[in-house]
Amino acid sequence: MTALSKFERLEAPGIWHPEGDGTPRDVIVSLGDRSLSITGVDDIPVAHWFLPSIERLNPGKIPAMFGPGFETDEQLEIEDDLMIEAIGTIRKSVRRTQPKRGRVRLILSGTLFALLLVAAGLWAPVALIRYAASVTPDETRQEIDRQLIEELPEQPSGLSCRGDAASRNALSLLLVSLGWSDLNKVKVLPNWPGGATILPGGTLLLDASKIENSTDFRPIAKQILAARHAARVGDPLRSYLDGRSAYHLIMSKKMSETDISDQAERLLSRPPPTVSSAINAEVDRASEILTERQWAALQRICQV
Repeated sequence: MTALSKFERLEAPGIWHPEGDGTPRDVIVSLGDRSLSITGVDDIPVAHWFLPSIERLNPGKIPAMFGPGFETDEQLEIEDDLMIEAIGTIRKSVRRTQPKRGRVRLILSGTLFALLLVAAGLWAPVALIRYAASVTPDETRQEIDRQLIEELPEQPSGLSCRGDAASRNALSLLLVSLGWSDLNKVKVLPNWPGGATILPGGTLLLDASKIENSTDFRPIAKQILAARHAARVGDPLRSYLDGRSAYHLIMSKKMSETDISDQAERLLSRPPPTVSSAINAEVDRASEILTERQWAALQRICQV
């Protein structure tokens, strides 16, 4: 990464403020390609943050205060000007590499499209589904994700496991190691037996039981990589549409409540993406991404 070359192997002192009423600690902050490692002066790691998710809590002020970007009051205080510049520069650089769906085609008139559709009479459902997926913006996709999660049986108000700082840090480390780009779009669900899958808006759903009942990180890592591969090969939104629901999505810019409810039910019976032999081999050869202690912390994510 070009933005990183100027700051390669950069380290700086900082003060880490743990979640809750924990005592602030002097730490060493180390900058990586896409992550920020926070280590105590005793060389024991205390946190691992994903750079694109990090938030500047007091823009323009010194010392700079940063947060990891998910629901926690954990904070990092840094006075070193070069480290502050590095975090800001690399966050922007990484975010620019994230794919963004264009919205230009939304300029097309829905009414005109409907007239053309009726006139043609030969528009195949597969083409209609493809078109609907191509013009649906990120905001609509993320709303579909939220509605699907809320509709999952036994998921009160879309509740996902929040865990404590240790379990969230372990999950962050695992996902960063697997190249996951947005930790804010990850939900660990206690009552969803689906392994791992990616919803139309890019939300990654993880089955808590797959984490709790495995002896190490490899089974869930394989599921995550398989889900990511499936989402890259084909737009996930297409698998949630038929001709009728695609037409409704184009015309109303949203999925109907009936379609959301039906698709949420089907999520429960969808088989997880197939884990290829290449993914199996890649993960089996991988070094220990998580220590036994970190894996144990991750396994408690739905218990704390």
